Amino acid sequence: MSPRQLEAELSWANARGIADTEYPVAALAARRSLPVGFERMGQLLVAYRADKQRRGVVDVDDLLVLVLAELEGAPQWADAQRWRFRHLFVDEYQDTSVVQRRILQALYSPRADLCVVGDPRQSIFGFAGVEPDTFDRFPEHFDGSTTVELRTNHRSPAQVVAAADRLLPSELGVPAAEYASAVSSAVYESDTAEATDVARQLRRMGVPWRRFAVLARTNGVLDRVEAACLVAGVPTNRPQDLLQRSEIRYVLRELRRLAPTTGASGLVADIAEISDEALTHLFPWRARVEEFADEDEPQVEESLEEVLARHHLSEFLDLHAEFRTLAPQGTLEGFLFWLESMSYRSTMVRPILGAVQLRTIHSAKGLEWDTVFLLGCEEGVFPLMGSDEAEERRLAFVAVTRAARRLILSRAQTRTDRRGRAQERSPSRFF
Repeated sequence: MSPRQLEAELSWANARGIADTEYPVAALAARRSLPVGFERMGQLLVAYRADKQRRGVVDVDDLLVLVLAELEGAPQWADAQRWRFRHLFVDEYQDTSVVQRRILQALYSPRADLCVVGDPRQSIFGFAGVEPDTFDRFPEHFDGSTTVELRTNHRSPAQVVAAADRLLPSELGVPAAEYASAVSSAVYESDTAEATDVARQLRRMGVPWRRFAVLARTNGVLDRVEAACLVAGVPTNRPQDLLQRSEIRYVLRELRRLAPTTGASGLVADIAEISDEALTHLFPWRARVEEFADEDEPQVEESLEEVLARHHLSEFLDLHAEFRTLAPQGTLEGFLFWLESMSYRSTMVRPILGAVQLRTIHSAKGLEWDTVFLLGCEEGVFPLMGSDEAEERRLAFVAVTRAARRLILSRAQTRTDRRGRAQERSPSRFF
């Protein structure tokens, strides 16, 4: 089990307000997917909390739990907070966790003003501990509430609203705008063809690039689009952790192996050499092709995976150049520590102003673009295999309603899996 998996499960338990002793039963009821048994995970959570207490530290998630404990266990202090915070406003209430809702209840009093805003159809964070019926149960949690329905869609044209309504039927009302041919779809022979054509369309549509977004259910679908856009000369922004890329993980693993013996003088050469080794390790067939190819034969064109790996390795080398500027005599151990402690680690890749946005649907929530490409509309990809269909349907609703003028849906008849095998795909039940 990786530290990230443990962290995610701890966050889920905290968001639900689940005690460690209650975790195995709660996780089983929620059908959590884990690499270890529920009992073992419960033991790991207990050990982790005990270690934090011994060290005198807390996680960010613990802060909410500690505040709730004070509000529910210290009446005088809670009364003071209720007097201090008499006007309460919550946006995106459908994304409120159990602990957050209990804090709101503890702060609320009959003399307080409380207003919450949100859309229950956009509750898409069940995996993080959010209950999808939180908004619907608001009158139950807060007596005497009044509901005001805002039914006019001021963002999307009629065809987009109709597509959203087919996913989650409701009385959405008349859209504020209407455009001809606002929704279109395309079927491609493969995911490579899909990514290449989307990049070509973006290139043809032209600036300003910030008007366009490419959305997908998973990061894997976005990888090929990012590479195709690099080839086509289309600038893109994609929130991602560079250190989690497979090619960068290979480099980091080799660097850590060398850390005890490498000083500042050999650091540059080691990183450059290992970066080249990473490409050979990830794409061994490339070396074999070049070995047996005749000199007068044209060079085999790089795959989209190779293009993207080379691009990310270049960005990693740029990070090392930045580190050398800050610490000219810095060691390999110092460089690795600097990478791990960077405040922007979760979005390591530097954003480009005015670029096409590449985003998973979860990261697109709350945003909008004139034109939205929604890729991977296939069974097993969207909806994602093994996921809760109700939440996947809400995700589809969020994706569709990001489009302010035009929505372009696409799917591939074959898509490459993580092992590089082409798998046949059928159309998504959603579209």
